[in-house]
Amino acid sequence: MTDSSIIPVELIAPAFNPASFADRPAMHALFARLRRDYPLAIAEVPGYDPHWIVTRYDDVREITRQDE
Repeated sequence: MTDSSIIPVELIAPAFNPASFADRPAMHALFARLRRDYPLAIAEVPGYDPHWIVTRYDDVREITRQDE
C-alpha cells in the first residue's frame, strides 16, 4: 500500500463531523479533492475503524455490482 492510498487525517476528519456540513462550499471542495487525489483510499480517523472510501461514481457503481 502506498501513502497515496491513505487519506491524511486532517483532510478526511471533517467528513466525520456532522457540523462540518454546515459549510457547504468547504465540503464540496473537500469531496472534489477526494475525488481528484484519493478516489479509492483508506480513511484512518481516530475513534473509527479504518475503512475504504470510494469517491467516484463509476467506481462506486462497479464495486456495488460485484457480489464478492
